[in-house]
Amino acid sequence: MFLCKFSPLHHNGLVKVSRYMYTRSIILLYFSYRRPTTVCICSCFPAVRLPIQTRIIVLQHPNEESRPLATVPLLQECVAEDRCHVIKGKRFGPGKSELLNKALASPNSLLLYPGKNAVDIASVPQKPIGYHDNAALIVIDGTWAQAKGIFTQNPQLHEVRQIQLNAESMSEYVVRTQPTKGCLSTLESVAHALAWLEQRPDIVETLACPLRALCQHQLDRGAVVHHSRDDPDYIPRRLKLQEKLERRSAKEETGTSQETVR
Repeated sequence: MFLCKFSPLHHNGLVKVSRYMYTRSIILLYFSYRRPTTVCICSCFPAVRLPIQTRIIVLQHPNEESRPLATVPLLQECVAEDRCHVIKGKRFGPGKSELLNKALASPNSLLLYPGKNAVDIASVPQKPIGYHDNAALIVIDGTWAQAKGIFTQNPQLHEVRQIQLNAESMSEYVVRTQPTKGCLSTLESVAHALAWLEQRPDIVETLACPLRALCQHQLDRGAVVHHSRDDPDYIPRRLKLQEKLERRSAKEETGTSQETVR
């Protein structure tokens, strides 16, 4: 039996994304034999991959590949296969990737990273990157701490023109905690960047659709909405764990009392 690439799998009461890497044709052909369509998000992907012109290079931290509910696989499934390239690692020296080397050497490449030298994306021309040359939109994928580590440990990235988003929209990636309200997932960040560069605002909604469905499957099966750390409703992880332990302890005490009465 084949599993849908993005089929939510039950795991300890929640949902975990399948890591089976099959092509879209196999996914759509065999999924109906494995799981009901009510838990499949394949219908949320565009019927035809987005024919973008911008070349995307994702520098992915190794830990992100195995993280449940990662957003880069959704991005890869939405855009043309030859337009999105994922390179895994922490250090990206000259011998890591020839594609990356060429992009770093191109004066037209952009690094989507909110560093101190980053400029608003609205200040760059609205035209695709890397369609007629070796340039690329370079993105770092990982937690905010991991992304900062990759940027710091790879000084060659500092030479690339940095851009940042000033999107007013809130992240719909509600199953992971963001540092601040203005922070977006890798998928959402790329979506907004592409919308500007390709002059196609519709890209934002197209890429948000599978992310929204993925998060909703989690919430429907017991997950809770994660607030950003600067939100008044944010609860630190240690307090959540403490509350969980207290509930478990209370449940055990109740069970013991009932046994005593019997």
